[in-house]
Amino acid sequence: MALKTDASHAESHRYYEEFSFAVGMRDWLQPNLRHEQLRLLIEDVVTGRGLSLLDVGCGAGVMTSFLTRFGQVTGIDFSAKAIDAARRIVSDVNFHAGTVDVLPPEARFDVITLFDVLEHIRAEDRPGLLGDLRGRLTEDGVLFISTPHPRFTGARRAACDETLQIVDEEVELHDVLREARDVGLGLTRYQVYDVFAGSPEYQMMVFTPDRVVGGPPSKVDPRLRYPGRRRWRIANAARTVRHNPRVARWFLTGRPPTIRS
Repeated sequence: MALKTDASHAESHRYYEEFSFAVGMRDWLQPNLRHEQLRLLIEDVVTGRGLSLLDVGCGAGVMTSFLTRFGQVTGIDFSAKAIDAARRIVSDVNFHAGTVDVLPPEARFDVITLFDVLEHIRAEDRPGLLGDLRGRLTEDGVLFISTPHPRFTGARRAACDETLQIVDEEVELHDVLREARDVGLGLTRYQVYDVFAGSPEYQMMVFTPDRVVGGPPSKVDPRLRYPGRRRWRIANAARTVRHNPRVARWFLTGRPPTIRS
């Protein structure tokens, strides 16, 4: 997707050139509970190996590196600084600075991920991005999207949270369903989950190609929408305790582990 060239988009591009690099370096240096939960979620969705994957908005490649266990990965981000850092840190990944349209026209992917990216795309640009990504999916491909829950973003905005980014949209499920339907994507899974505290904080959407473009909207089973914070934390702690006890304690207590130098 080519970005518009008006002043607001240029300002956003300058902002994310520095922001993606800074946050990416931070996340390489200390554990990020949000990433720990995303790893668990993506493992539930992606079960194959030898796949072709595209990580959109990959930053400095922290989650991109994790995706390599599933196959060959391509990472793309607005920030040339973040991409340069990713190339130095992560091997066996094809990194590109820019937008999706810098990829070869024939490139198709079994899995496309947007880890907490869609909320930083302006609402008027979102349908075009989803259309571009639909065109990059294989016939049986999967589009995985995570964003903050709109109620969480709205509460932060009402509290004048200074950590909100230059573009931090409230991503409403019904809007994304409509936009996805219009480009031939159907929802196959939706889940709301917490990271630190407060219910709910984040949401996950999984889409697959739909033969009927502009068909009836996907239905969301309300039983799948929110598993409950306590049950979610206990389940994640049980899944991570063997390979990373400190992260397991973090899930249970909500307090990050001490980083030793």
